Amino acid sequence: MYATLNVNSEEKLHECVTMLRSARRIILTGIGASGLVAQNFAWKLMKIGFNAAAVRDMHALLATVQASSPDDLLLAISYTGVRRELNLAADEMLRVGGKVLAITGFTPNALQQRASHCLYTIAEEQATNSASISACHAQGMLTDLLFIALIQQDLELAPERIRQSEALMKKLV
Repeated sequence: MYATLNVNSEEKLHECVTMLRSARRIILTGIGASGLVAQNFAWKLMKIGFNAAAVRDMHALLATVQASSPDDLLLAISYTGVRRELNLAADEMLRVGGKVLAITGFTPNALQQRASHCLYTIAEEQATNSASISACHAQGMLTDLLFIALIQQDLELAPERIRQSEALMKKLV
């Protein structure tokens, strides 16, 4: 976790927060555990008033990005950055004039080359091949940092939106 924090400067995090704040719509995606991180972050973004959606079905993702506008942002989460589906979606988002933010591994990869901005995750592989576990935790930590920064920049509305969302959820039980 410390390596992930150290490789992403505060300036880089602020640039990514600015990208998120300025997007008309945020499309989040990932495959497998990265998709779960994308889904979780999308829920958090919606809770504080962002037009965000996680799209984990790759056919739906491609249909969504081809209909995107230059004000839209694709946030692609992939530790390896090599999945053809995600890179095709990133290419299409760039073709329509949108931006791509990647949360990916530090090792150079195809997703990094397509992204307008990148945040990097460092996963330490051990004998148990727990790289996917540590990558998922690092991705979650970065999305949580972005979420907290977004709240801090909107202290007038974000906390109230969170309280309202929690109040609505309590009505379900």
